[in-house]
Amino acid sequence: MERITIISDFCYPNFAGGSSKHVFDLMINFPQEKFEVKLMTREKSPDSNYLANDEQAEDHYVRMFREGRVKEFSIPAIFNPFKYIQFLKGADYVLLQYPVMGVIGGCMAKLMKKKVMYHYHGPIHIEYKYKTGKEGVRYRVLWMIQKFTAMLSDKILVHSEYMKDIAVKEHGIKESKFDTVPPYIDKTLTVDTPAESKNDNKKIKLLIPRRLTARTGVLEFLGQFLKIDERVKEKFMIYVTGCGELTSEVEKMARENPENIEYLGFVSYERLRELYGEVDSVVVPTLDLEGCGLVILEALSCGTSVLVSKTCGGGYEFVKKNVGKEYIFDVFDRKSIAEVLEFISGKPKTPEFYRNIASDFDIAKMIGHYTNNILT
Repeated sequence: MERITIISDFCYPNFAGGSSKHVFDLMINFPQEKFEVKLMTREKSPDSNYLANDEQAEDHYVRMFREGRVKEFSIPAIFNPFKYIQFLKGADYVLLQYPVMGVIGGCMAKLMKKKVMYHYHGPIHIEYKYKTGKEGVRYRVLWMIQKFTAMLSDKILVHSEYMKDIAVKEHGIKESKFDTVPPYIDKTLTVDTPAESKNDNKKIKLLIPRRLTARTGVLEFLGQFLKIDERVKEKFMIYVTGCGELTSEVEKMARENPENIEYLGFVSYERLRELYGEVDSVVVPTLDLEGCGLVILEALSCGTSVLVSKTCGGGYEFVKKNVGKEYIFDVFDRKSIAEVLEFISGKPKTPEFYRNIASDFDIAKMIGHYTNNILT
C-alpha cells in the first residue's frame, strides 16, 4: 500500500471553493485498498465568510477525522515545522495544495527525502490584490512563498493550459515540471432532468454558483444585466448561490431587484445538483484566474447549458473548444450579455447534447491520472 499525505490550508466543507473541493475529492476517491491518504489542514473557523453549510460533506469529513486521516492545525501551529513530521514520516508522496502550509510542510518533506508535488491552483498574490487592491509587502511575500513552493516541488500540477501559462509567467516555472490533471465531475451530482421540466412557460432561469469574491465577477455580471433592455431583462430570473466577502452586496442587489435576482445563500452539493436540473443555464462570469471552473462540467453533466465570460481562463478555453463560442460573453459589456441571453433563450441544444460533452470527464479518470502518471 502506498501512502499519500496532502497538505492544504483549505478543505471542503471547512472552506467553500473549487480548490478546497478538489482536496475533499482526493481524500474520498483514492482506492482505499491501494492507497492510504491523509490530510493536514487548518482547523475550521466558525467566523469564516467561506464556511460551507453541507451536512453530508461535514459527516464525511468528521468520519475521516475520527479515523485519524485528518490532522487539523491552529493558525499558530501551521508555522511550526515540527508539527508536520508525524504525518510525513510514512508518506511515499506529498501533495501540496496551497502554498502557506505547503511551503513549510514541503520543506520538511524534502528534508525527509519525500517526493513532493504541488497543485498550482492560481497565483495567490494576484488573488490578494483582487481582494484588497494592494501590492505592498504582503503581496510580495505571497509571491515569494509560492515561488519557493514551486521550486522545492518535483512536479507542478494544473487543471488547464491557461493556468500553466499563468504559472510560467508569474513564477518562472520550467515547463518540463508541469503535469495537467484532467478536469472532472462527481457523477453523483448529475441529474437526469427531462427538457420539458425546464420549460414551464415562465421566466428563463439562470444560476450563478460561485464564491462571492472580487475575481469571480458576480457583481459585475449582475450590474450589467440590470442595465440591459427591459424587454430582454424581463424574460430572466437569476439565482445566485455561494458565500464570501461580497455576500452583503449580492444580498442588497437581490433585495432591490426581486423580480430578476434571488440570492439563495450557500447551498450543499446535494441541493446544487437539484438546482442544475431546474435551471436553463449556468453562468460563470469570472474576471480572471479561473483554472478550470468545475461548475461548468457539473452543469453540463446535468443537461444544462453554460455561459462563460471571455475572461474565464481555463473555463473559457473549455467552453470555446467543446461547447461553442456562442456561449461566451464579455462581462463588462451589457450588449454582449444581452446577445448571449437572447441566444440561450432559444434553447439552441438539447440536454443530451450538453450531457454528452461532460460524459468523458469523471473522478475515476482524474484519480487514474494521479495513479498512472503523477505518482510514479
